[in-house]
Amino acid sequence: MLSNINLPFELQRLLENLIAVPNNLRAATSKYLSESSNVNVHGEQSMQLDLFANDLVKESLVGLDFIHSIASEEEDELIYMNTNGKYLLCFDPLDGSSLINTNQAVGIVFALYDKDKVFNVPLKESLIMSFYFHIGKNNSLLINYKDNITHLEYLDDGFHVKDVNTINEDANNIAPGNLKLLSTNTRYKDYILSRLESGLKLRYFACLISDIHFLLSKAGGIFIYLNDDKHVNGKLRLLYEVAPVSHIICALNAKSINHTGQNILDLIPSNIHQNSSLVAGSSSEVDLFTELVLNIKE
Repeated sequence: MLSNINLPFELQRLLENLIAVPNNLRAATSKYLSESSNVNVHGEQSMQLDLFANDLVKESLVGLDFIHSIASEEEDELIYMNTNGKYLLCFDPLDGSSLINTNQAVGIVFALYDKDKVFNVPLKESLIMSFYFHIGKNNSLLINYKDNITHLEYLDDGFHVKDVNTINEDANNIAPGNLKLLSTNTRYKDYILSRLESGLKLRYFACLISDIHFLLSKAGGIFIYLNDDKHVNGKLRLLYEVAPVSHIICALNAKSINHTGQNILDLIPSNIHQNSSLVAGSSSEVDLFTELVLNIKE
């Protein structure tokens, strides 16, 4: 099914095992619209669909002997799969689940790591492959393996390979999350207002994968989700959200940093549920944000 993509056999097999998950999730959406009784490790109430998606992914991974362990937003601890496996697979089984009742697009995002390196070296050295499914009008699959980006759009009838444009240095759209910071962070407020006055279009979907997919589709833009007093290191998940989307967009000439100005892919994770802020997108715009908001000058 994915033989036309230049991937090692085991990575093709991983994708083929997961490829049905978006359609299965789409078919079940109307059955799981309520909150569950589960509170995940981040203190957030899980939707029933979150748990269903988590189960779908786990079931799809059974029998893959090269997977040593998995880490999910919906699991408190690592789940060990195969003692002799060489990869740690981290994933958010349903990004944007709070939007399900509004019939908005959602995503599933994965990062495959060398399990012996992931907590010892920078992310750019331990990340083997990043990919996400964007589930909207059509389902899309974005893959980064060795800085080669593949974009597949598919329905039940099969796959359609789409071109992927290099991300322009200059942004044309801005997706600012955590806007409550505007009341306390003057630099952030001034930056947002000045960039809108300069002609950037406001586009924020409140789903990380939707925001990143829009940025890629438009070949330019900036996504921002800063830290705050409640989440001093940021609210997004480093290993299974921030790292994989950074891995994908940075292969397309973009930049990705946290609130201290550090390159995301230069970070060395300390635990599977580590949080992070994220500023990612067109390189010139990220540089401008770094100077005007973070007050960091090169």
